[in-house]
Amino acid sequence: MWFDDRAPGKGWSSLWHGLSLCSCGAILVAEECSVCDAKPDCAPIEIVDESGRRYCVPPASMGAEGRIEDWLYLDLIQREWLRPASAAAEGMLRHRQVPERAPVVLLYWTYFESRMERLVRLGLDQMAVC
Repeated sequence: MWFDDRAPGKGWSSLWHGLSLCSCGAILVAEECSVCDAKPDCAPIEIVDESGRRYCVPPASMGAEGRIEDWLYLDLIQREWLRPASAAAEGMLRHRQVPERAPVVLLYWTYFESRMERLVRLGLDQMAVC
């Protein structure tokens, strides 16, 4: 399963480690984009501070998720999933109230819809260029 591929002690978002987004929107899993054949610029960036000292900084990216909100969604979903069930949960199920794990479904669906909206928007933007 997908969760077996993550390093011990790492969160669910660690599955995106080492992946990034190409300028065309594809998820890069290799040195070259399989969609547009672009090669990301991985050269270090030279920074000069106020005293004139030079630093070489490796480039950074958000990974395969494009927004910080995506990382937060993944962490919230994991936290809710792993949260221990309370004794009140049994009573809720007996009385046909909202299950205790309902927030996991709501969080996942919100995350899923935001990802799908961006994928559709990206596809429509690409069609407009053609």
